[in-house]
Amino acid sequence: MKVHGGIGNLEFNVYPNPATAGNLKFQLVNQKAGLYEVRLVNSFGRIFMARTIQHKGGSSLENIRPEVNIPKGIYRLEIKTPAGNRQVISLVF
Repeated sequence: MKVHGGIGNLEFNVYPNPATAGNLKFQLVNQKAGLYEVRLVNSFGRIFMARTIQHKGGSSLENIRPEVNIPKGIYRLEIKTPAGNRQVISLVF
């Protein structure tokens, strides 16, 4: 039987949630090396941040600091892996 605990999933974690633009961390957990595309999108589809991360493999922690002011609301952090898989994590600012 598998039991998963904690917030997030086994591939990616984002914290804190609720987040602030100056304090948002993105964790890759046991991921393959390659380019990861990360976008922060609001519920209307406006992109507030787009970033490419060159990951060396394994686990790492990235600070994400959008260059624009992030209004309060619900957002999606969209992640595209080097294999083309997509994952979405919901965030509150």
